[in-house]
Amino acid sequence: MSDSSIGDAAAGIRGSNDTAQDANGILQQAVAQLEQARGQLQAACAGTPQADASEALGVYGQAMEAVRDAQRAVQAAITAAEGVAARL
Repeated sequence: MSDSSIGDAAAGIRGSNDTAQDANGILQQAVAQLEQARGQLQAACAGTPQADASEALGVYGQAMEAVRDAQRAVQAAITAAEGVAARL
């Protein structure tokens, strides 16, 4: 691979990682929004014996964990891409 090709590949990897970091920021915002929605539901249903409310709160928790899993996957992809760049 020529120096120019290596430079182009490295720049492409940096761009990819920047985009992935942006995606992780959006995912973090999603977690914050889900936490807010869960808190609002919890406050609205406080003192009510509705099993559905408890189930909905649990589902919000599952959704937040799924988004956190996505964040971890994105970070793993970034790390792998950085490894590729380091070996260029």
